[in-house]
Amino acid sequence: PQAMKVIDTAEAVAIARSQRNELVEGVKVLQALSPGDTSDATYARVQADMQAAAPDLYRSGWAHKYWSLCMPDRVDDFHSPRWQRFHLIKLLQMPPDRAGVLLVGDAPRFVCAGRFVDLADAVGVPVPALTEALKLRSGNLHRYWRIGTRDGGDVSVWDEMQSNSLVS
Repeated sequence: PQAMKVIDTAEAVAIARSQRNELVEGVKVLQALSPGDTSDATYARVQADMQAAAPDLYRSGWAHKYWSLCMPDRVDDFHSPRWQRFHLIKLLQMPPDRAGVLLVGDAPRFVCAGRFVDLADAVGVPVPALTEALKLRSGNLHRYWRIGTRDGGDVSVWDEMQSNSLVS
């Protein structure tokens, strides 16, 4: 919104066609997935394949939404990498790329999808039903603080903390 640009009809049509082509190519990537193959390695390849198939849209939340509507059995409907990782952490799973919730920059949107597809299959519900249940269960995105019990190395300070009723 800060850098709006007026374009003519021909340029608008060209942009729309380009976006349509990328959306279609993204669906083809998802259709090529083998049913049941929800491994982290497979979805890392999906991330790379989506980047190649839709170089202008693979990072877009609205494009991810489109792909999840077209292929709800292959892609989750958390369109934000932060929300994907938040719910994985709530499920006591480290995200496949080992990134936490507070991501910066260009976080991948597809590497976590296999985890949600796999879990939905395990509990016998569609992916959108699973993600809605996770939203109800976990609430809004929030941060955590973790208090370590080591001195920064391998020495535990738990006994001292416990005996002196302190945290530091």
